Order: sequence, then C-alpha cells, then structure tokens
Amino acid sequence: GANTVNGNRLTINLDTGTLPGVIFTLPGVWDIPLVGQNYTAPLLTADGSRALLSSAVTDPITGTPSTRIAVVNTLTGAQTGTTLTLPGEQFGSRMASLDGSRALIVTSVYDGRTSTNNLRLAVIDTTTGAQTGATTTLIGFLNGGVLYSADTTRAVVTAISSNFNTTGVATTQVAVIDTSAGNQVGATLTLTPDNGLTVLSANGVRALVNTSAQTVVLNTVNGSQ
Repeated sequence: GANTVNGNRLTINLDTGTLPGVIFTLPGVWDIPLVGQNYTAPLLTADGSRALLSSAVTDPITGTPSTRIAVVNTLTGAQTGTTLTLPGEQFGSRMASLDGSRALIVTSVYDGRTSTNNLRLAVIDTTTGAQTGATTTLIGFLNGGVLYSADTTRAVVTAISSNFNTTGVATTQVAVIDTSAGNQVGATLTLTPDNGLTVLSANGVRALVNTSAQTVVLNTVNGSQ
C-alpha cells in the first residue's frame, strides 16, 4: 500500500532562538519499500535570505517520480510563491546566478519501457518562487555536471545516451541556457558517439565539446557552433 509522508520545514533565528515564521509542509509520497526520499541539502542565496527546498514524490499507482520545489524566505519563515512540481528525479541542481536570484533545477525522467532518459532543465526565480522561461530537454544522462560561465549568465549542459532501444545511434547532446531568462540559447547540438565531454574557456564565452570522433566549439553567447 501507499503511505503519505510530510516533510516539515521551519526556520530558526539563531540570534534569539525563536521561530520567525510558521512551519509549512512539502508533501511527499512513498511506497513500500521506501522510495523517492530526497536528502539534497537546501540551496541558499549568498546572503542566506532565501532557501530553495526540494522533496521527491513517487506516484503510488504508476511509480512515476517527480520533484517538488519551494522557495522560503529565511528571514520571515514564509514561503515565496507556490510549490512547483517538476517531472523526474532531481540531480545536479544548484544556484545559477551570483546574486542568488536564479536556480537551475536538473531532473531526469527515465522510461524503463524503452531504457531511455530525458534530462530536463528548468530555471527558478528565487525572488518569486516561479519558473522563468521554458524547460530545456535533452536526450540522455547528465555527463560532467552543468558548467557555468564566470558571470553565471550561461549554463552549458551535456547529455549522453546509447539510444539502445530507440535509434540505436549513441549520441552526445549539448545545450546552452540563458540563466537570466531561463531559456535555451541557440539549437541543441547533437554529436556522436555517447562519450562527449565539455570544457569552458576561462571567461565562459566558448565551450569545447569532444567525443573523440568529433570536436566542436560553441559560442555560449548565442549558442551557435
């Protein structure tokens, strides 16, 4: 059977020991055996005034995982905006701007029927708690982590997939994301085979992708090759 569990969150004023706000709840669902609990540490802005919390939810009927995201004002203890539900399991999320106003949420949506994975990337505005821009989707699993330009306005994401049960052609996909607007910049680059690694120049305006069979340089300003 399925059981509903609630993850309670609260903030504490460390100077006074008091609770500045109310306790609020991020609901989660687990099935027996225990599945989908998320022990990811909260993401904090540089000044610690806002925290982005997440919890994992597994549908007890379909077994489909999703991730719930909430932003909390740590000064008042109140939630900012409403709770977001994103498909897939969270992996590799982090703050994506120097001022902490943006967070890049990375989730993986795996289809066991075809042994394929979709990597989904969504930018959250931590000042409102809402998603900004459109979700970027790549085929495959995150490889090498998300890379950021020095000013954090660009994120470069690499996904690799064997595509064993679909096209049978192993691929590396690379996308550039504008972390301010939350949208992908330029088109998705698809290379072969599925061992691609990406490195950034010191200033982050160029990305070099090498799959051993192919090598490409990307302009991260406009996403073009």
